[in-house]
Amino acid sequence: MAQEKRSAPPAGMKPVRNRIERWRKTREKRTAMPEELWSAAVALAKTHGVYKTSNALTVSFEALQKRVGQSPKKRNDGGARSAGFVELGGTQLAGSSGTVVEISRADGSKLTIRMPAGEDLDVAGLAATFWSCGA
Repeated sequence: MAQEKRSAPPAGMKPVRNRIERWRKTREKRTAMPEELWSAAVALAKTHGVYKTSNALTVSFEALQKRVGQSPKKRNDGGARSAGFVELGGTQLAGSSGTVVEISRADGSKLTIRMPAGEDLDVAGLAATFWSCGA
């Protein structure tokens, strides 16, 4: 079986890769990589991407992704994007037949509330409570 050949890392990654390799040779087993090395890896990942950087530096993709601040691209909602914040005034919520508010969590749970016209509803409080339950 032929051995897989790794492509050479981009020029800016070589010094960081060398530092990581030196650290690996001198570290005690099961010790965490120093923050200064992670910081250098994060800076490179922001320029070159997490996958390319983790591969070139031979560090954990998941650990680097977490440090860069990206969440995994995992969707359970059929591709719909969630709104981080939506502000609605009272007139946008009040319809002639009432108000319907539907809130969903990343795990697929949904909450639907139907209110008759003219009723007050604390949407922000309701959403915060729903999202905090089961988190």
